[in-house]
Amino acid sequence: MDVNILLRGQSNALLFADRGGLDALEQKLEAATGADIHILSEYGTDTSTIYSGTAFLDWDTDGEQAGLLTYLSHQSADIRDNPTVTLWLHNEYEQKGSGTKDQWLREVRADAELVRDVLHQGAETTPYLFTPVPYNYGQNWSWYDGMLTLSADGSFNASMSNAFDGAAMDGDGYQNSSHMGDGDVRMVAAALAEDLLPILAPLMGSTSIPAPTPTPTPTPTPSAPVSLTAGKGADSLVLKISQDAYQGSAQYTVTVDGKQVGGTFTASALHGSGQSDTLTLKGDWAAGAHKVAVQFLNDAWGGSAATDRNLHVDSASYNGAAVSGAAQAIETDTKAGSFSFTEAAAPAPTPAPVPTPVPTPSAPVSLTAGKGADSLVLKISQDAYQGSAQYTVTVDGKQVGGTFTASALHGFGQSDTLTLKGDWAAGAHKVAVQFLNDAWGGSAATDRNLHVDSASYNGAAVSGAAQAIETDTKAGSFSFTEAAAPAPTPTPVPTPTPTPSAPVSLAAGSGADSLVLKISQDAYQGSAQYTVTVDGKQVGGTFTASALHGFGQSDTLTLKGDWAAGAHKVAVQFLNDAWGGSAATDRNLHVDSASYNGAAVSGAAQAIETDTKAGSFSFTEAAAPAPTPIPVPTPTPTPSAPAHGDYSVVLADDFSQGYKWENWGAPFGGGVYWNGAWSWNQDDVNVRAGEMQVTMTRHEDGWWTGGGFNSFSAGKSITYGTVEFDAKVEEAQGTQAAILMWPASNDVWPPEIDILETPGHDVMHTLHWAGPQGQDEYDAVRNQSYDPAQWHSYKMTWLPDLLKIEVDGKTVAEWTDPDLIPDIAMGFGVMGYVGAPGDWIGGAPDASTPDVVTVHIDNVVMSQWNGIG
Repeated sequence: MDVNILLRGQSNALLFADRGGLDALEQKLEAATGADIHILSEYGTDTSTIYSGTAFLDWDTDGEQAGLLTYLSHQSADIRDNPTVTLWLHNEYEQKGSGTKDQWLREVRADAELVRDVLHQGAETTPYLFTPVPYNYGQNWSWYDGMLTLSADGSFNASMSNAFDGAAMDGDGYQNSSHMGDGDVRMVAAALAEDLLPILAPLMGSTSIPAPTPTPTPTPTPSAPVSLTAGKGADSLVLKISQDAYQGSAQYTVTVDGKQVGGTFTASALHGSGQSDTLTLKGDWAAGAHKVAVQFLNDAWGGSAATDRNLHVDSASYNGAAVSGAAQAIETDTKAGSFSFTEAAAPAPTPAPVPTPVPTPSAPVSLTAGKGADSLVLKISQDAYQGSAQYTVTVDGKQVGGTFTASALHGFGQSDTLTLKGDWAAGAHKVAVQFLNDAWGGSAATDRNLHVDSASYNGAAVSGAAQAIETDTKAGSFSFTEAAAPAPTPTPVPTPTPTPSAPVSLAAGSGADSLVLKISQDAYQGSAQYTVTVDGKQVGGTFTASALHGFGQSDTLTLKGDWAAGAHKVAVQFLNDAWGGSAATDRNLHVDSASYNGAAVSGAAQAIETDTKAGSFSFTEAAAPAPTPIPVPTPTPTPSAPAHGDYSVVLADDFSQGYKWENWGAPFGGGVYWNGAWSWNQDDVNVRAGEMQVTMTRHEDGWWTGGGFNSFSAGKSITYGTVEFDAKVEEAQGTQAAILMWPASNDVWPPEIDILETPGHDVMHTLHWAGPQGQDEYDAVRNQSYDPAQWHSYKMTWLPDLLKIEVDGKTVAEWTDPDLIPDIAMGFGVMGYVGAPGDWIGGAPDASTPDVVTVHIDNVVMSQWNGIG
């Protein structure tokens, strides 16, 4: 019998697959059922079942659903014919969003119908197993109510799994993070296997899964018991350990009060032979009760008691005294064995503790974020310990500003002043202060906390605001009220009529077709800015209006393209709406008219009065009546003549012909970056205005994505030679560009040649090489005097005994040691990075960071040195 398991989800689904959870699940199910389990899972491509950093409610419009359906439709007919269980690990981004239960139900039902249509099956052979994933951000639980509703609907055929109950969620390096860790992967795989067995039974034509007939297992030959020791200290906790061995020995870890002592241990002694290993754990445990957890790591079951791997704690003693209740059999790796021991109070007087140094008070700071006429002022302080407290603030669920760092010390009576600006409507508003980095060293003196000392709104004190926030698992909260305006609106002071500026003519894009927009504005405290997309693809960059609507002026914006026959949708996104309280103090954008290839476009004229919804209209390209003329070929950029011998051009691209897959292959996509702050996104690599642009983008939910590409994806690389290009790198807090040479095999590192890096507003040229143990070693030339935010011409010359980097013809970095210079094939590429708090590139983005930061590249020529000269 063949059965499919289709894994759907976001970042935790990716981690479950990437860290071996799917493989473990497949093995457990096949061992228990005798069925051939086919795992349907893919990520990091345009046809994936998993897309990290996305909201499921947007899958139908953002392309993820189409990619999933394409993946399923490309499966062979014998795979699509199998009964298919959908293992659903969606919900992280729904918890942060504003979707309702009805919206979630509607989208899931519609999605399930599409999946079942591709498989040509009904609900009875395509059940769903919904698996809620613990997530630390957002409080919208409508998706969970939806899961319960569908699980109770027999016609839909769904069940719920609590496989993540008890998960540590420490994949980001700390407990209760947003991602699962390696231990969670094992636990979740075992729990999911138990929950899937009763779902698989009816698909296989039975009411329960029959246990497969086991192959007789020979009685294991007893091996010599071992004595192991771990930890250090005056106290000794001794465990007697044995195992039921099956297809290998039992492995385990031991924690005392949640802290692991030693590494992973492997049992040797056989329980059935009356043997026991001796594990001695050393420590200095304080007076009182202490909890021991023995985590069995690699449970195995072949269908009978004789083919069952188990772990046994035969006994335990603490400082020579037997520990009651320690003996137990641990038969599963989903729940640790546990017992407690007690350290008696020391009879001698406790020595006077060394006092914790009182932290030196730092100067309180004044911070401001947001914009608007209203002011919410928070007085903030901290108990600092191993660093300062960090926090964010939301009003009615919307974050105001970025991540703030406290400076003032609570114990010294200090307070920082945080002023949040906004235009809040009449009524009550809820404030949430999220403490981000709680730390605890074991005492009140070593405890990092955050304090809201007081708050005021528009000068009036806010009752109930003062509070201590001692954990990062639950936000502090209070409310303020905006009263309805009691008095009539005063007569506004007349705003002087703006002096008209000259209308401008702008152009963007390339191609034979012309879409001409007539644009004007109502200017107020600056000019209107906007972008234009055709069929969802932006043409040109950010435009600034000049012509004034009230004077009958219009700018002329000409967008060039090669649009296919049929209808095309245009969206004009007004970017910077502003309102001063009256029609005379209101910044607006106007599309006065539009024409396409000289013909007027009906319905284009409109006023765009808000930046929350784009203006839109459509134009139609008629079918071409005549054959397409033969294009005039674009000349290949000519590289400058390199020194040191003969060279052959491997790649030349001035991007006048768009994105050439034969030069660059597919842009990088999928996968959360190691620092957890962003993920790769192919949409962040585009050719615009005749140049390649790599962007770092902050999305509406606050998540960042970045782009990257490399010629090795298209099979183009060099071993020695030159690379020449023009570049301009926009600089912003928490972002960095890397323009570099990377090993063409993409599975060897180092070496690496960073022709240009821009961490923390610095400029670097860096050579990486492998040290004696294969470790990364590097030499960085920093603090260059030129401004990378302006266009410059860069050239790298790479020879066996010379590596040189030039900017505008001037040498800025040079290495001549042949032992350090790379000697393997490498490709040229560009990447955009986003920092996390404490990152070496200068920390995380903040309120000053634009939502889009761009790396501009043009006129790339890569040449291979032929070794002559």
